Amino acid sequence: RRIELNGAAAREFEPDDRVIILHFAHMSDDEYRQHRPQVALMGPGNEISEIIRYEPDGPRSGRE
Repeated sequence: RRIELNGAAAREFEPDDRVIILHFAHMSDDEYRQHRPQVALMGPGNEISEIIRYEPDGPRSGRE
């Protein structure tokens, strides 16, 4: 239940700061169509308080 920041980011944060962690991935168009993004919202003690699932919003920009 602990998140550790390394490198340059570690100098910008203090214990108990709120952070947003992003993830990205390269995927084919077929993989993208099958992908269902999720967002985990964390509560006190880094417990998951809510998971948001959503459908991708239409075709990728610039693609049909």
